Amino acid sequence: MGVLIKMATEFQAAGGEYSMVALPAKILNLFKMLGILDVLRTYPDVKSALDDLKARFGRKPAAPAAPQARLYPLFIQCIGCGRKIEIPSDGYFSCPRCATYFSVKKEGKIKGYKIDRPLHAELTLPASPEMAKGLRATAAGLLELRKYSEASIQRINQMLDETATVLSMGGANGREVFVIYLVADAKEFRAAIKVADNMFDRKASPRIAETLQVIRGLVDEMEIVTLPMGGQILKLVKKAEEEPGE
Repeated sequence: MGVLIKMATEFQAAGGEYSMVALPAKILNLFKMLGILDVLRTYPDVKSALDDLKARFGRKPAAPAAPQARLYPLFIQCIGCGRKIEIPSDGYFSCPRCATYFSVKKEGKIKGYKIDRPLHAELTLPASPEMAKGLRATAAGLLELRKYSEASIQRINQMLDETATVLSMGGANGREVFVIYLVADAKEFRAAIKVADNMFDRKASPRIAETLQVIRGLVDEMEIVTLPMGGQILKLVKKAEEEPGE
Protein backbone atom coordinates (compact mmCIF):
# COMPACT_ATOMS: atom_id res chain seq x y z
CA MET A 1 0.00 0.00 0.00
CA GLY A 2 2.77 2.40 0.91
CA VAL A 3 4.55 1.73 -2.40
CA LEU A 4 1.39 2.51 -4.40
CA ILE A 5 0.81 5.78 -2.52
CA LYS A 6 4.46 6.76 -3.01
CA MET A 7 4.23 6.07 -6.75
CA ALA A 8 1.05 8.15 -7.04
CA THR A 9 2.72 11.02 -5.19
CA GLU A 10 5.82 10.95 -7.39
CA PHE A 11 3.76 10.91 -10.59
CA GLN A 12 1.64 13.84 -9.40
CA ALA A 13 4.71 15.82 -8.31
CA ALA A 14 6.09 15.43 -11.84
CA GLY A 15 2.85 16.80 -13.34
CA GLY A 16 1.50 13.38 -14.33
CA GLU A 17 -1.19 11.02 -13.12
CA TYR A 18 -1.08 7.46 -11.79
CA SER A 19 -4.22 5.37 -12.29
CA MET A 20 -5.20 1.72 -11.88
CA VAL A 21 -7.76 -0.25 -13.86
CA ALA A 22 -9.75 -3.47 -13.46
CA LEU A 23 -8.91 -3.99 -9.77
CA PRO A 24 -10.37 -7.06 -8.03
CA ALA A 25 -13.40 -6.27 -5.86
CA LYS A 26 -11.55 -7.22 -2.65
CA ILE A 27 -8.75 -4.73 -3.35
CA LEU A 28 -11.19 -1.98 -4.34
CA ASN A 29 -13.18 -2.50 -1.14
CA LEU A 30 -10.00 -2.27 0.92
CA PHE A 31 -9.12 1.07 -0.73
CA LYS A 32 -12.63 2.32 0.11
CA MET A 33 -12.27 1.24 3.74
CA LEU A 34 -8.99 3.14 4.04
CA GLY A 35 -10.47 6.25 2.43
CA ILE A 36 -7.60 6.71 -0.04
CA LEU A 37 -9.42 6.50 -3.37
CA ASP A 38 -8.80 10.25 -3.80
CA VAL A 39 -5.09 9.48 -3.85
CA LEU A 40 -5.17 6.21 -5.81
CA ARG A 41 -7.51 6.73 -8.76
CA THR A 42 -9.16 3.54 -10.02
CA TYR A 43 -11.27 2.76 -13.09
CA PRO A 44 -13.18 -0.29 -14.36
CA ASP A 45 -11.26 -0.31 -17.67
CA VAL A 46 -8.62 1.52 -19.71
CA LYS A 47 -11.17 3.48 -21.76
CA SER A 48 -12.77 4.95 -18.61
CA ALA A 49 -9.36 6.00 -17.33
CA LEU A 50 -8.42 7.72 -20.59
CA ASP A 51 -11.79 9.49 -20.87
CA ASP A 52 -11.47 10.85 -17.33
CA LEU A 53 -7.88 12.01 -17.86
CA LYS A 54 -8.89 13.86 -21.03
CA ALA A 55 -11.86 15.48 -19.25
CA ARG A 56 -9.78 16.65 -16.29
CA PHE A 57 -6.59 17.74 -18.02
CA GLY A 58 -7.95 18.97 -21.34
CA ARG A 59 -6.27 18.86 -24.69
CA LYS A 60 -2.53 18.50 -25.27
CA PRO A 61 -0.26 21.56 -25.30
CA ALA A 62 -0.56 23.47 -28.53
CA ALA A 63 2.52 23.44 -30.75
CA PRO A 64 4.08 26.89 -31.21
CA ALA A 65 3.07 28.28 -34.58
CA ALA A 66 5.88 30.77 -35.02
CA PRO A 67 8.86 32.18 -33.16
CA GLN A 68 7.82 34.59 -30.42
CA ALA A 69 11.19 36.03 -29.53
CA ARG A 70 9.82 39.33 -28.23
CA LEU A 71 7.61 37.72 -25.58
CA TYR A 72 9.22 34.39 -24.73
CA PRO A 73 10.75 33.00 -22.63
CA LEU A 74 8.19 34.29 -20.15
CA PHE A 75 8.70 33.93 -16.37
CA ILE A 76 5.59 33.55 -14.23
CA GLN A 77 4.82 32.74 -10.60
CA CYS A 78 2.79 29.59 -9.94
CA ILE A 79 -0.58 30.37 -8.34
CA GLY A 80 -0.39 27.14 -6.35
CA CYS A 81 3.02 27.27 -4.65
CA GLY A 82 4.65 30.52 -5.79
CA ARG A 83 7.48 28.84 -7.67
CA LYS A 84 9.03 30.78 -10.56
CA ILE A 85 8.45 28.97 -13.86
CA GLU A 86 9.94 29.60 -17.30
CA ILE A 87 7.44 29.45 -20.19
CA PRO A 88 8.97 28.93 -23.66
CA SER A 89 5.84 29.47 -25.79
CA ASP A 90 2.05 29.47 -25.96
CA GLY A 91 0.47 26.28 -24.64
CA TYR A 92 -0.61 24.29 -21.61
CA PHE A 93 1.79 23.56 -18.75
CA SER A 94 1.94 22.21 -15.18
CA CYS A 95 4.05 23.27 -12.22
CA PRO A 96 6.71 20.62 -11.48
CA ARG A 97 6.39 21.25 -7.73
CA CYS A 98 2.63 21.29 -7.00
CA ALA A 99 1.11 20.12 -10.34
CA THR A 100 -1.04 23.23 -10.77
CA TYR A 101 -2.13 23.44 -14.41
CA PHE A 102 -2.32 26.66 -16.42
CA SER A 103 -2.55 27.88 -19.99
CA VAL A 104 -0.52 30.62 -21.65
CA LYS A 105 -2.13 32.13 -24.74
CA LYS A 106 -1.01 34.71 -27.24
CA GLU A 107 0.28 37.99 -25.86
CA GLY A 108 1.10 36.28 -22.56
CA LYS A 109 -2.46 35.83 -21.24
CA ILE A 110 -2.36 33.30 -18.39
CA LYS A 111 -5.13 31.23 -16.80
CA GLY A 112 -4.52 28.88 -13.87
CA TYR A 113 -6.27 25.61 -13.06
CA LYS A 114 -5.63 24.63 -9.43
CA ILE A 115 -6.31 20.90 -9.08
CA ASP A 116 -7.08 20.07 -5.45
CA ARG A 117 -5.27 16.85 -4.57
CA PRO A 118 -5.47 15.32 -1.10
CA LEU A 119 -2.37 15.19 1.08
CA HIS A 120 -1.60 11.90 2.77
CA ALA A 121 0.82 10.15 5.11
CA GLU A 122 1.41 6.56 6.20
CA LEU A 123 2.83 5.72 9.63
CA THR A 124 3.86 2.53 11.39
CA LEU A 125 3.91 3.19 15.14
CA PRO A 126 4.48 0.93 18.16
CA ALA A 127 2.04 0.89 21.06
CA SER A 128 3.40 3.40 23.57
CA PRO A 129 2.39 6.57 25.45
CA GLU A 130 4.50 8.54 22.93
CA MET A 131 2.30 7.48 20.03
CA ALA A 132 0.08 10.57 20.32
CA LYS A 133 3.09 12.84 19.68
CA GLY A 134 3.91 11.06 16.43
CA LEU A 135 0.31 11.22 15.28
CA ARG A 136 -0.04 14.90 16.16
CA ALA A 137 3.24 15.89 14.49
CA THR A 138 2.39 14.14 11.23
CA ALA A 139 -1.18 15.46 11.16
CA ALA A 140 0.05 18.99 11.94
CA GLY A 141 2.03 19.10 8.71
CA LEU A 142 -0.98 18.05 6.63
CA LEU A 143 -3.35 20.44 8.41
CA GLU A 144 -0.98 23.39 8.06
CA LEU A 145 -0.59 22.83 4.32
CA ARG A 146 -4.36 22.58 3.97
CA LYS A 147 -4.85 25.74 6.08
CA TYR A 148 -7.37 24.17 8.47
CA SER A 149 -8.99 26.46 11.03
CA GLU A 150 -7.87 26.44 14.67
CA ALA A 151 -11.21 24.90 15.64
CA SER A 152 -10.68 22.01 13.22
CA ILE A 153 -7.10 21.44 14.35
CA GLN A 154 -8.12 21.35 18.00
CA ARG A 155 -10.91 18.85 17.32
CA ILE A 156 -8.64 16.63 15.18
CA ASN A 157 -5.92 16.66 17.85
CA GLN A 158 -8.47 15.53 20.44
CA MET A 159 -9.53 12.73 18.10
CA LEU A 160 -5.90 11.62 17.58
CA ASP A 161 -5.13 11.74 21.32
CA GLU A 162 -8.12 9.54 22.14
CA THR A 163 -7.22 7.19 19.27
CA ALA A 164 -3.67 6.84 20.60
CA THR A 165 -5.15 6.04 24.03
CA VAL A 166 -7.22 3.21 22.55
CA LEU A 167 -4.23 1.79 20.67
CA SER A 168 -2.03 1.98 23.76
CA MET A 169 -4.62 0.03 25.76
CA GLY A 170 -4.97 -2.57 23.01
CA GLY A 171 -1.20 -2.98 22.68
CA ALA A 172 -0.44 -3.04 26.38
CA ASN A 173 2.29 -5.65 25.93
CA GLY A 174 4.35 -3.06 24.02
CA ARG A 175 4.97 -5.39 21.06
CA GLU A 176 1.96 -4.38 18.99
CA VAL A 177 2.65 -2.25 15.88
CA PHE A 178 -0.10 -0.28 14.12
CA VAL A 179 -0.35 0.92 10.52
CA ILE A 180 -2.03 4.33 10.27
CA TYR A 181 -3.10 6.28 7.15
CA LEU A 182 -3.86 10.00 7.32
CA VAL A 183 -5.49 11.90 4.44
CA ALA A 184 -6.39 15.61 4.34
CA ASP A 185 -8.11 17.57 1.60
CA ALA A 186 -9.85 20.94 1.60
CA LYS A 187 -13.08 19.51 3.04
CA GLU A 188 -12.20 16.74 5.49
CA PHE A 189 -9.51 14.89 7.44
CA ARG A 190 -9.54 11.08 7.37
CA ALA A 191 -7.68 8.51 9.43
CA ALA A 192 -7.62 4.74 8.99
CA ILE A 193 -5.96 2.54 11.62
CA LYS A 194 -5.30 -1.14 10.92
CA VAL A 195 -4.85 -3.57 13.82
CA ALA A 196 -3.98 -7.26 13.72
CA ASP A 197 -6.71 -8.46 16.09
CA ASN A 198 -10.30 -7.49 17.00
CA MET A 199 -9.40 -5.00 19.72
CA PHE A 200 -12.19 -2.59 18.67
CA ASP A 201 -14.95 -5.06 19.59
CA ARG A 202 -17.09 -3.87 22.50
CA LYS A 203 -16.64 -7.19 24.29
CA ALA A 204 -12.85 -7.01 24.08
CA SER A 205 -12.45 -4.28 26.71
CA PRO A 206 -14.94 -1.99 28.46
CA ARG A 207 -12.28 0.75 28.66
CA ILE A 208 -11.63 0.60 24.91
CA ALA A 209 -15.39 0.64 24.22
CA GLU A 210 -15.79 3.70 26.45
CA THR A 211 -12.96 5.60 24.72
CA LEU A 212 -14.32 4.70 21.29
CA GLN A 213 -17.60 6.28 22.37
CA VAL A 214 -15.69 9.48 23.20
CA ILE A 215 -14.06 9.40 19.76
CA ARG A 216 -17.46 8.96 18.11
CA GLY A 217 -18.54 12.25 19.68
CA LEU A 218 -15.51 14.06 18.24
CA VAL A 219 -15.84 12.99 14.60
CA ASP A 220 -18.42 13.23 11.83
CA GLU A 221 -18.07 9.60 10.75
CA MET A 222 -16.72 6.51 12.48
CA GLU A 223 -16.70 2.96 11.17
CA ILE A 224 -15.13 -0.28 12.39
CA VAL A 225 -14.52 -2.87 9.67
CA THR A 226 -13.59 -6.47 10.44
CA LEU A 227 -11.31 -7.85 7.72
CA PRO A 228 -11.98 -11.32 6.21
CA MET A 229 -8.40 -12.48 6.82
CA GLY A 230 -8.31 -11.20 10.41
CA GLY A 231 -7.80 -7.84 12.05
CA GLN A 232 -9.84 -4.65 11.95
CA ILE A 233 -9.75 -1.14 10.50
CA LEU A 234 -10.96 1.90 12.44
CA LYS A 235 -12.01 4.60 9.98
CA LEU A 236 -12.50 8.19 11.20
CA VAL A 237 -13.66 11.28 9.28
CA LYS A 238 -13.64 14.85 10.57
CA LYS A 239 -14.97 17.59 8.28
CA ALA A 240 -13.11 20.91 8.15
CA GLU A 241 -14.69 23.73 10.17
CA GLU A 242 -14.58 27.38 9.13
CA GLU A 243 -13.40 30.11 11.45
CA PRO A 244 -16.24 32.24 12.94
CA GLY A 245 -17.20 35.03 10.54
CA GLU A 246 -15.89 33.27 7.41
